[in-house]
Amino acid sequence: MLLVSFVLLFCQQPAQDFEDGLVLARQNFLESLASTGLASRASSLSVIVDGDGPPQSYRFEAKDGRLYVRASDKLGALWAVEELAERVVQEGEKLWRSPVVERQPFMQHRGYALWLQADPDWLAEDSFWNSLRDQMLRGRYSQLEWVLDGRNDPSGWSAWMVPMGDSSMRALQAGQRIQHLRRRLQQFRAAGLEVGLRLVPPLGESPFLIQGWLQDLPGLSFLGIDGWPDPKEAAGQETMAALLQSCQRQGVAYCLHPSDLETSRVRAWAGSSVDFRLQIDFADGSLGLPFPSASSSFWWGRWMATAAEATPARLWPGRPSSTQAWPSQPYRLFWRVPVGGSPRRLPAVHPNWIRQAIQSMAVGTCSGLVLNPGPPRWTQAGADGESPWFHRRDPASFALWGRLAFQPDFEFEPVLDRTLGQAVAPWSSALQAGSQVAQVAASVFGLFPGFRGEFTALPEPESWLASPPRENFVFRSPMMEMAVQATGGHDGRQGMVDLARFFGQALQRSKKLPLAKWRQDSAIRDQRMWTYAAASRLLTLWGSYLQAACRSASSLTSLQAFPELASSHGPHAWAAAERSLERWETLCSGRLVSEFPSLGESLDEAGGEAGGWKAGLPQVKAALAEVRERLGPTAKAQGRILGGRAAVPPRGQLQWQADGADLMVRYAGPEVDAAWLLEKALPATFWTKTAMEPVQGDFRIRFPRKEEGHLLAVEVRHQGVIKRFPVWTDAQPFVIVPALDRPAPIQPSLAGALGKLAAAEAGNFEAPLPRWLLVGPQAREFWRAAPETHAAVFAWVEAGAQLLILDPTPAGGGEVWAWPASQSGGLKSYAATKELPFLPEVPSFPESSKLIAEGSDSPWQILGDGAVARRRIGKGTVFWVRLPFERHLHRPGLAAHLLAWLQRSQESPWLILDPGLVSDGRPNPLLPDFLNAHHIPFQSLPAWWVEQLRSSTSRN
Repeated sequence: MLLVSFVLLFCQQPAQDFEDGLVLARQNFLESLASTGLASRASSLSVIVDGDGPPQSYRFEAKDGRLYVRASDKLGALWAVEELAERVVQEGEKLWRSPVVERQPFMQHRGYALWLQADPDWLAEDSFWNSLRDQMLRGRYSQLEWVLDGRNDPSGWSAWMVPMGDSSMRALQAGQRIQHLRRRLQQFRAAGLEVGLRLVPPLGESPFLIQGWLQDLPGLSFLGIDGWPDPKEAAGQETMAALLQSCQRQGVAYCLHPSDLETSRVRAWAGSSVDFRLQIDFADGSLGLPFPSASSSFWWGRWMATAAEATPARLWPGRPSSTQAWPSQPYRLFWRVPVGGSPRRLPAVHPNWIRQAIQSMAVGTCSGLVLNPGPPRWTQAGADGESPWFHRRDPASFALWGRLAFQPDFEFEPVLDRTLGQAVAPWSSALQAGSQVAQVAASVFGLFPGFRGEFTALPEPESWLASPPRENFVFRSPMMEMAVQATGGHDGRQGMVDLARFFGQALQRSKKLPLAKWRQDSAIRDQRMWTYAAASRLLTLWGSYLQAACRSASSLTSLQAFPELASSHGPHAWAAAERSLERWETLCSGRLVSEFPSLGESLDEAGGEAGGWKAGLPQVKAALAEVRERLGPTAKAQGRILGGRAAVPPRGQLQWQADGADLMVRYAGPEVDAAWLLEKALPATFWTKTAMEPVQGDFRIRFPRKEEGHLLAVEVRHQGVIKRFPVWTDAQPFVIVPALDRPAPIQPSLAGALGKLAAAEAGNFEAPLPRWLLVGPQAREFWRAAPETHAAVFAWVEAGAQLLILDPTPAGGGEVWAWPASQSGGLKSYAATKELPFLPEVPSFPESSKLIAEGSDSPWQILGDGAVARRRIGKGTVFWVRLPFERHLHRPGLAAHLLAWLQRSQESPWLILDPGLVSDGRPNPLLPDFLNAHHIPFQSLPAWWVEQLRSSTSRN
């Protein structure tokens, strides 16, 4: 349907006849023509806005010596002209002979969050709002989100929110502020941008104050109120109903908070005709790896279900629930991307990293992102006059997120260099490499730069060598690396040597900065680039510290696993540990502060010029002391850092296609002699590994397609080396098979799965009962489960199942902790009380090696050297193994001992009742990773429940 139609002939119409955004596009296009000697082409452009096609889309073609643009709306027209201005510079006269180009946004909604304050000096400043509007249009943003946070900024809330009828000076000032917002709302809407409001009210806030904003700011596109009101109270339900009615009357979308969907209110909203938005924080969005963790659940799916349903159905847009039908587009899912936006906070300015992040966000039903730099008080301006506002402080990152969310395949690298200028082109490459150092450090070690720019040191080796990386699908711990190597397993993830090599490659790029030349160039010293150069230099030093620490960790763990390597690896561990201390001491020396004076203002003055780094010096020294103690003084004499070149993995293609109700997956790569598929459902936590069959020169596998979607990856063996594909530095480390357009069972959490087990009886399942049950180290969810859960497990054991309990002792030794149903106050020692919900007592392990005979009074038999207890129950058996697998799996003999136990299943899959937790509360991947490395089949309890629901549904 034709909405608006007009032709813009830029050289024939006066600028004042056009709206501000189109004026910008006209100026850029004419300047590009002039810079390339094509000013005579100024009259050869026609632009028509006809309303056809998706929002913000456009199409242009060259014909008969002219350029013709058709756009669906004014934003599409503006961005079409902007792209032509860019292409004029790149292609010159060839542009008038180019083929047809069609564009529509990859992410329909691209927003920027601007935080409101008590006394914003920028509120009435035209230059602030004009620059923000212009940069949003150039960056291809489509909406502005105002944020008012009454919980973290009570003074700001009270400055804007005043009771009705209040005639005080505060009320007058609040009214003036809202008038300014109303004016800016009209300004941004005139430019084609949506404007919305997100409120975080203090607890107990009056609903009338909040609802008044809809009347005071007509034209808002969306309104969000985090965690309000309380749906459990009748008054809250009435308030919410009235608010939704107001939104519906004014055509305002309502922005949900994720916690809202965990309540019963979602049912009441399902039948309303309000357009909902759901915003979820993108974890580690400015640091970490550029994709939702491949080693955990794509968690938003569980928010789309009503837990009270007997057979929960996913509620994606336009798909029915079991009792009510949602509107055709009930909500739009948005990622909130936290960005530091300051070189002191190390922004993510690597275009390929941002491309991967944006493409990952599009999984599921995500339709947009909101760039969220946070309130400006978190990054106040320094004495050098740096602006506290993100769009002014870091225009490069601002432009990257918006443009790549619109068009991920856009080649931003040349534009970035042109934006920064040829004089500082090396900075672009250096800071891109440095930003990857920060991202990998966050994803592997959980190290994040502080708010003032200081970095974090690794703890003592003993506390992190055995810890699984935060992104353990891509990386593996030194302990797991040695354990798999000692037992002949296959694990294609990257280890410490790979990480050290990665840091080294990034640092080679960072070292190319011409700092000496820049220091003498007053023009550069006066630009923001000098501060960026400081950030790059800091990242270089921090990365070199991490590189040395990784090499030291690899050598030290190898020595623990293989003591016979002491003479060859000991010196390398010593030299690398010495290098890590040397690099950290350079950070603490104050030399960088003298080179870049602005850095001193961003650090903690209480600790001196480099106080933020000095705080980590004891940890670095402790790590060196531990290496020295383990190796002895003889290793120092011949110490040198272990090098080595990386094996170049062959790049292949992992492809899938639907074949009826199945998926056919194919991998084709050069000189590959074996391949294994890694697969998990989108909501699942753990991956499973299955051998692929060689067929006509490639490898294939077929399996049933799941409604909830899949993630796929592959491990290949090439010349004896195991590698995992896709490679995370090239693309996402997985291939996405999207969910089907029909309801799917929701995978419960581990606690939910254990609760379901308590409500069921073993005889209710038509599928064969699991024969091999596994409880991992630190399995707190299992031990704190209800007695009915343990009774169900007990029934399985009586029916013939084998239950293996691994090392239930807390880290550091001590008693066996659990959570009896009779205790509501906290953890209780079963070893002291001798009571279990499903066992009369725990085994009493001897302090010295001894064997208890069959005729002993205890129902437990202590086997071997006293570390294993066995008890027969009905037709089944319980094995209790008390060995320190969690922290010392790489020690000689422990990995082989665990493998011998796990191989007892003889191709029958293990059912992992609880894998245990690591120190930060994440599921422990130790057992799934070790099982996968040795091709031993398993299922987690939540995934097993999904299959039970799927089987039940298919039978019915």
